Amino acid sequence: LGTNDDFKSLCTKARSLGISVIIDGVNDNQKAFLMHQLGYEQRKDYSMEYFQGKYLRVIASGVFEGAFPKVTYNPANGRFQLHLTMNTKPSMKLSFGGSISSSSLNQAYVGFAYSHINRAASVYYAGGLLGTYYNAVSFGGRHDLYTNFPFFLQYSYSWEQFDFSENH
Repeated sequence: LGTNDDFKSLCTKARSLGISVIIDGVNDNQKAFLMHQLGYEQRKDYSMEYFQGKYLRVIASGVFEGAFPKVTYNPANGRFQLHLTMNTKPSMKLSFGGSISSSSLNQAYVGFAYSHINRAASVYYAGGLLGTYYNAVSFGGRHDLYTNFPFFLQYSYSWEQFDFSENH
């Protein structure tokens, strides 16, 4: 590749020929989940424009993180290959927080989240607030399922207690 025009002609070729995708850094179930989320199985004309929208949606979901995609061209067979190095984010997260004030409105927070990717991307979470006026506990989950359109199942339960009667 010598000039900018050569590069532009290769980009046009990539749009018309399609691209094969290679994913590294994840297990086979996660790879199948990613290929489905990227829409690779459904399309023979896998263009860069189509990939960009799907890839950004996968990254924005917060389940995966990835390095910058790399595209290579093989002049022998005239095909392009898209190399993705993907990683899952840590599967467990423990959160602590709170608010300390000079009045009696102090609060503490503890939260836990666990994520798992198999046939679906699942996240389970629990959290609690403990304070003088307000106490709360919540837990729930979310499952992003294999479908041809974005579909997820999310559920949660919360319990709250307000205590205005105490002389604080």
